[in-house]
Amino acid sequence: MLVVAVVTIVLGFFLSGVFSGSETGFYRATRLRLVLEAARGDWFSRALVWLSNHPSLFVATVLVGNNLANYMVSAGVIGLTSIMVESVSGFWGVVGSILMTPMLFVYGELLPKTLFLQAPNRLLRGVSPIFLTCLVLFSPITTVLWAINRLTGWLVGIPTETLRPTIARRELQRIMEEGRVSGVLQPVQQLLAQKVFDVAGRPVRHVMKPLDWLPWVGAATTANGALEVADLQRAPLVLLGELPTKVVGYLTLAELRMAGGEERLSPRKPLLIPQSMTHLEALVELLREGEILAIVVDPVGKPLGLVTRDQLLAEILYEY
Repeated sequence: MLVVAVVTIVLGFFLSGVFSGSETGFYRATRLRLVLEAARGDWFSRALVWLSNHPSLFVATVLVGNNLANYMVSAGVIGLTSIMVESVSGFWGVVGSILMTPMLFVYGELLPKTLFLQAPNRLLRGVSPIFLTCLVLFSPITTVLWAINRLTGWLVGIPTETLRPTIARRELQRIMEEGRVSGVLQPVQQLLAQKVFDVAGRPVRHVMKPLDWLPWVGAATTANGALEVADLQRAPLVLLGELPTKVVGYLTLAELRMAGGEERLSPRKPLLIPQSMTHLEALVELLREGEILAIVVDPVGKPLGLVTRDQLLAEILYEY
């Protein structure tokens, strides 16, 4: 009985360390490294990548495993104290459990979390066979917990999938920070990447300018007339059409100066982008199409505002 009690306590400490440390390692590990190891054919890394796409199952396994480990430690302590004091009373078992709690916290929780924080990928890969085995053994319970989590997310309208872009962005930021610390990236490169992260998901409607931000001239206006308006308002672009909805096109100041004085204008067609498009998506679209100006439209095609390529770039580069 003494050996059984000691083995139960040691095994409980070990499992507590595995599950507690894995929890920290899972959220600290670099997903890119896991993907690269999985691409090399490592089955355990493939399983960890799969778990990263199903975090609810991972969390459920950690919860069940930690509770099992704590129960094993408590049962082992109660068995050990009953042998040592030769009493059937549960009083000494409770005292033993209370005295064991600080040791369980330090060696079964705090120390493993600290170790996994320092080397998450290596240690997570090391304990992955044990964790994946427990994942299969606990599946009858974890599946129920996963279903409850999905049902709760559906009821409150906040599915767990909405958190994935945030987690991915944090992973990229951590990679950039590691690159800066190791000397691969210069500080200005990290700052630039951080600025891209900050504006990437912002809807373009939040940065668009009003329709009258640039000067408008009639479609029949000559080059001299449009140039005069542009010089008067010191604008780099001139819109052709009629406010607020009829947009014929636009011309740059350089194109106006190169055109003949009384020549009828042949405007460039502006790019139309939906208001739901993000800042970065709009910038990429303008660069891909080789356009300078885009008009933000609502779902029915009504113009709402203007954005220019330089304006979108300035949101990212203005600090540099």
